[in-house]
Amino acid sequence: MESTKERAVLGCERPIALITGASSGLGEEYAWQLAATGYDLLLVARREGELRRLQTEIESAYGIRCEPFPCDLADTISLARLEERIGQLKTSNS
Repeated sequence: MESTKERAVLGCERPIALITGASSGLGEEYAWQLAATGYDLLLVARREGELRRLQTEIESAYGIRCEPFPCDLADTISLARLEERIGQLKTSNS
């Protein structure tokens, strides 16, 4: 279960990009490219350790905010948590 602090990581000053498969490969490359253009990031993948590594590296390099969101998109409970988080972001950006 994510904490209230984790839910508040992303603000609404910049556009937010959600990236699935962000812990490696193309997903990680998309994260770097979008961060370079000023997006805050919601990083989604199964491997929490890799997401946190990427969060630290990208935030240090670009000064944007990243929220790691460990999630297995094949799992309905995990997917429901992600849908809830996206809804929270949409509400806070309205």
